[in-house]
Amino acid sequence: MDMIEPAAVVGLMEETKDRHYDPQRALVDAVAVFGTVQALLMEEASDAIARAQATGEALHEAMQRVQYWRSELDAVHAAAQSAHSAASSREARARQVECEANSVLHHWEGQLSMAIIERTNAQAAVSAASGRLMMAQNRAGSAQSALSSAQSALASCEADVSYDNQGHIVYPNCASYANAVYAAQSQLEHAQTEVFGAECALNGAHQALGHAQARENICTDCRNRGIHAVSIAGHAVRVGRQAVASANDVIRTARDIYPLVQEMDRLLDVMREHADACARQAQVGRNHVDIGTEQFHSIRARAGDNAHDATRADDRLMDKAALMQKFDTRTL
Repeated sequence: MDMIEPAAVVGLMEETKDRHYDPQRALVDAVAVFGTVQALLMEEASDAIARAQATGEALHEAMQRVQYWRSELDAVHAAAQSAHSAASSREARARQVECEANSVLHHWEGQLSMAIIERTNAQAAVSAASGRLMMAQNRAGSAQSALSSAQSALASCEADVSYDNQGHIVYPNCASYANAVYAAQSQLEHAQTEVFGAECALNGAHQALGHAQARENICTDCRNRGIHAVSIAGHAVRVGRQAVASANDVIRTARDIYPLVQEMDRLLDVMREHADACARQAQVGRNHVDIGTEQFHSIRARAGDNAHDATRADDRLMDKAALMQKFDTRTL
C-alpha cells in the first residue's frame, strides 16, 4: 500500500475544517433567523392577546351600559305605569266630580227657574197690589169728596133758618143731610180701610218680591258657580285624559325599546362568545409560541453545544495538523 504524504494529509484536514465551518455558520444563521421569526411570533401573539383583552373590556363596558340602559328603561317603564295608574285615578275622580258638578248645576238651574217664576209672580203681585191701592185711593178720594159735599149740604141746610108768623125761629129738617154725611163718613172710613189693606198688601208684595229677587240672585250665583265647577272639572278630565295618553305613549315607547335592548344583549352575547373564542385562540397561539420558544432555546442550546464540540474538534484537528507538519518537516 502506498504511503500518504503528510502534506496531503494536512491539506485534507484543512479542507475538512473549511467544509465544517460552512455548515456551522449556516446553522448559526438559521438559528438567528428562527429567533427573529420566534420574536415576531411572540410579538404577534402578545398583540393578539392584548387586542382580545381590549375587545373583552370594551364588550364588558358595552354590556354594563346596556344593563344600565335596561335598568333605566325598567325604571322609566315602572314610573310610566305608576303615572298611568295615578292619572287614571285622577281622571276617574275628575269624571266623578264632573258628574257631581253637573248634578249640582242641574239642581240650581231648576231652583233658578223656580226663583224666576217666583219673582215673576211677585212682580205681578206687586203690580196687582199697586192697582188695588190706586183703586182704593181713588175710592177714598171719591168718598172724601162725597163727605165734603154732604157736609157742605148739611151746613147749608142748617144755615137755612126761618121765622114763622109769631116770630119764632123755624129750624130746617136736615136729617137727610145728616144721614148723608154719616153715610159719606162710613164710606170714607171703609175706603181708608181698603187703602190701608192695599198698602199692607203692597208692602207684603214688595217684601215677597225682594225675597224672590234675593233667592233668584242666590240661585243665579250658585248656577254660575256650578257652571264654573263643571268647567274646572271638565278641564281636569281633559288634563287627566292627556296624562293617561302621555303615560300610554311612554309605556308603548318603552315596550318598543325592550326588543332593541334584548337584541343588543343577544348581539353582545354573540360578540362576547366570538371574543372569548378569539381570546382562547390567541392564548393557544401564545402557548404554541411559548412551546416554540422553549424549543428555540433548546435548539440554540444544542447549537451552542454543537458549536463548542465543533470548535474543540477543530482545535484537535489543527493540533494534529500542526503535528503532521512538524513530522513532515523532520522527515524533509
